[in-house]
Amino acid sequence: MTRGVTVLYEDQAQGDIKHYGPHELVMQCVCDRLRVDRWKLKTLRGVPRNGNGNLYKDCTREPPKLGRDGGFVVAVYDFDRVREMKQLSLHAMACKSETRDALLKKCPWRDRLVVVFLDRNIETVIEAICDCDPGLSTPEQRTRALVKKDLNARDIILGAASAPTPAGLALRNRVFERVPSFGYLVDKLVAILAAHEREALRVAEDGAEEPPEMA
Repeated sequence: MTRGVTVLYEDQAQGDIKHYGPHELVMQCVCDRLRVDRWKLKTLRGVPRNGNGNLYKDCTREPPKLGRDGGFVVAVYDFDRVREMKQLSLHAMACKSETRDALLKKCPWRDRLVVVFLDRNIETVIEAICDCDPGLSTPEQRTRALVKKDLNARDIILGAASAPTPAGLALRNRVFERVPSFGYLVDKLVAILAAHEREALRVAEDGAEEPPEMA
């Protein structure tokens, strides 16, 4: 059985978690890279945690609440605020490497935890989307999403940017150029899923099962 991959976001969901905008966009980006339909990524789960404190707590539980099947857990933090977490005792100018080490330090299963930072936050991605395709949203939606942090407006814009069309693909590729940290998140997920696929093929061939190695 292919192991699942759980992506933890520090943002919160609006209504039905199945239409959580950030994960909708991430899922489509992974589909683009792997050239597969979305239904084939049913083992890639997105979980909004409503705050970096809740996300951090999930990643320090023993036994783990998430990833019990032995799959990877990818924790996505907004880099603009993560260094302020009291649990980490970091200085304001701590680099990403230092911050990542602090987040991993108290995780009992850190070999399966991948920490990724968004520069600066999800609003950075939304701003890039709106700049790259001004016609994708209305000025009111943009203001609501970026200034008022309205979750519904956020999900409408991210959902529109997730369209499985040639124009949607071109837009997402431009967003990667504007927000390299978002592309890094997608690259990490693609590498993990590819490792899981190799594991599944090997298990089918010899019947043995070992934790997958990332590429």
